[in-house]
This record gives sequence, structure tokens and C-alpha cells, in this order.
Amino acid sequence: MFRYNLYHLKIESEIELPCDSSRTWDGPKEITIRAARGSTNEFGSIAYASRKYGGLLRSYSVDGGLLYCPGPRIKIFIHENGKEIWVDADPSDYQEAALSVSGVALSVLLIFRGYVPIHASCVQLNGCTYAIIADSGVGKSTLTWNLLRNGAGFLCDDVSPICSQEAKMSVIPSVSLNSKLWKSSIDQLGMDYQKFTPILPDMDKYHVPVRGEQRVTSPQEINALLLLNPFEETENQQATEVTQITGSSLLPLLLEHTHSIWTMPDLLQQYLFPSYVKIIKSIPVYCLRYKRNFVEMGTLIETIKSFSHRSIKV
Repeated sequence: MFRYNLYHLKIESEIELPCDSSRTWDGPKEITIRAARGSTNEFGSIAYASRKYGGLLRSYSVDGGLLYCPGPRIKIFIHENGKEIWVDADPSDYQEAALSVSGVALSVLLIFRGYVPIHASCVQLNGCTYAIIADSGVGKSTLTWNLLRNGAGFLCDDVSPICSQEAKMSVIPSVSLNSKLWKSSIDQLGMDYQKFTPILPDMDKYHVPVRGEQRVTSPQEINALLLLNPFEETENQQATEVTQITGSSLLPLLLEHTHSIWTMPDLLQQYLFPSYVKIIKSIPVYCLRYKRNFVEMGTLIETIKSFSHRSIKV
């Protein structure tokens, strides 16, 4: 049995997950991940819920929770009690299944537990904590690692769970999950990809460890959400721009950037809407526009350093 501390949850797992197992914990477990062939075959009811990438990824509403199918040979059940995940796969597929467990399945479980898993990296800089939101290919990972090199602390790589703690909206650090970077990003950062482990065989994406002294491991009040929106090549803009996003556009933005919400839109949004209201009321959201090729990386980093959750000149 493997033991992990992920998002401050004490997890026991029958399959090895792609994260650091050295951060041990005491007391009773909070999450159990079981692996058994055929464990998802006996649901009394099952209804199609959603799909992604033309049906490559599928989800179903079943008795007691959600069934997620990340491929033809893997089925993962997430219990609505927020305490159990079942993996139905051949042991030869456990590595691929583990990626889905630590990604989509864990995000769904976090939602069942009352968190909002924002699809964002999260860093702490100059005493403020920022979740960085971006579409794929925009450069979120590149910016995150450049911020780490400029003294930022690392909380989360891809999923930043937000919840209400002591009347504040806080982000929960991943604690044990490392960063994942494409080879192109590793090259751009001047690192040697051969020093890192591919997340799957023959895949050009790698697990990139974050040093312990760079990690922030306790929950932090979140000061702002930063949306990266680079200029298109046809836009003749020279300077980095910052604008605050307000009003009716905030809720669609949160929905679009909630990790794994696509798996069960109707059910999961019922869990999330009260938290969305709290986020909108208490966390400012800013849009950062910059040249896509990061030629102004230094300026962008200085812009982020200048942020304050109480005031910003825009």
C-alpha cells in the first residue's frame, strides 16, 4: 500500500501514483484508492454524462458517484462521499491509470469534498499568492518556472483547489505532486530533458521535480487570479497590459477553467456554484496581455511582482 499527502489529504493507494511518497502522515487515512479488475462492472444504474476529444475520454453517472473512462482499458470510479476511488484496469495499464487518478479523478473527488479545482498553477511571490490561469500552449508553465527562478514559492502545478477556510478563500498546495513540462518548455527553460522521467513511455512530457525549499506546503489565502491572454501576432502591441475582469464575465471564466468539470456538468456545478459566488466576491481577477514569445518576460515578471490584492494600478 502506498501512502501520499496530496492537497493535505491523507491517501492510501493500491497503485503507485506519480508523486513524492516521502511526505508521510500520521492518523487515520482520509482517501482510499483501490485497484481491482472488474470492480466497476456491477452498478445498478448507469447513464452517459459527457465526453471529450471525440469520445476518447468519457464519463458516466452511476450509483454513488461518477465513472470516468480515460481509455478503452481503464475505468475509474469516484465515490460521491469524497473518500474512495476505484481503479479497474490491468496492472500493465497502472501507470496510465495513475495519471488519470492524480488528475481528473482527484479533481472530481475534490469537488465532491467542496473544493473548486481551478485549472491553474499557483505561486507565492512577495507575500501574495496567485493562481495563474491559461489555455493550453499559452505559456503558463514557462511563466511559472521563470517566477520560481525569481524567488517565488511553488504551491501547485496544474490544479489549484480553492476552498473557504476561516472566512477566507484559500488555495490548498499539492504538497507532493511535481511539475509536468513538455520537452519544448524544458528546452526553452534551458534544462536537460534527459534528466527527467517521461510521464508515459514515448511521450514528450516529463515529470520535473520542485525542490523542497521552493515549496509552500501550508494552505494560503489567495490574493488574485491571473488570466494569461497573449497578444496575437497580428496585434501591434508593444507593452504588457493589465486589466481587471469584473461583472458577468467572471462566472463563465471560472466554469471554463474548473478542472474536470466537463465530466459531469449538471451534477458538479451544483456542488460548485456556492463557492463560485464566494470567489467572485472575494478574489480579484486580472487579465495579463503580453507578447506570446515572452520577449518581455522580465517586464511580465515585474508586473506580477507589483500586484497587491488590495490595490493595483490598471
